[in-house]
Amino acid sequence: MLYSNVTPTGSDIRYNETSETVMVVGGSIAHGWEDPNNDSYIRRAFQSLTESTNTTYNYVDRTQVGGSPTSVSPQQFQKWLNQYHPNVVVLSWGFLNDADKKTSSDKIGTAISREISAALTEGSVVLVVSPPVTEASESRLKSLTDAYVAKEFSVAKSFHSKNVYELDVLNRMRAYLAAHDQSVDLYAANSWHPNQAGHILAGELLYNDLIETFGQSPILAKHHIGQRNSTVSGTKQSS
Repeated sequence: MLYSNVTPTGSDIRYNETSETVMVVGGSIAHGWEDPNNDSYIRRAFQSLTESTNTTYNYVDRTQVGGSPTSVSPQQFQKWLNQYHPNVVVLSWGFLNDADKKTSSDKIGTAISREISAALTEGSVVLVVSPPVTEASESRLKSLTDAYVAKEFSVAKSFHSKNVYELDVLNRMRAYLAAHDQSVDLYAANSWHPNQAGHILAGELLYNDLIETFGQSPILAKHHIGQRNSTVSGTKQSS
């Protein structure tokens, strides 16, 4: 494993100029399913950021294997925010469970909108990250996967917030495979999940996107929204 999960609670959480807490919410792909050590593309990207910048990203995994944006209750999501007070919230759903059930895009959009709104009220930066390619996302579930990704990005843009970012791993990975004349089979553990090579590639693409977006700087909220939180003398306090 690249590095251990951090599970701080309440007043035990301490921050300084070079330490941030990133909370990841998503399904089995975001969890790292089918990677030997559950080192997901997201975990790998933030580990690379930790190694290449002056900011240490303390990783809180709140993924749910088999989960969906609609399976996380508002109460549960708020409980996580209250517990971890994350500087960064990553929302990265694979959508294959939803596509298999033919969940409506509007239902997906409503759930993601609620999660973004709650995270912004906490004062977090929100990264909406599309999933890596899978065999299913490139074949029988492609149409619905694309519809859900378009919906989540549309919802993210509708906030008109400098603290909400859309990072499109799905289409960056498609472009990479096309440019290198590669098949998704090289990166698939099964029809629904990347293998280790898939997580590595997707993690590199996400890392590059994060560097292009934020440079070497910490990922910090740009302005106050709701009950903002700020770093004061090494401790995150409400303002």
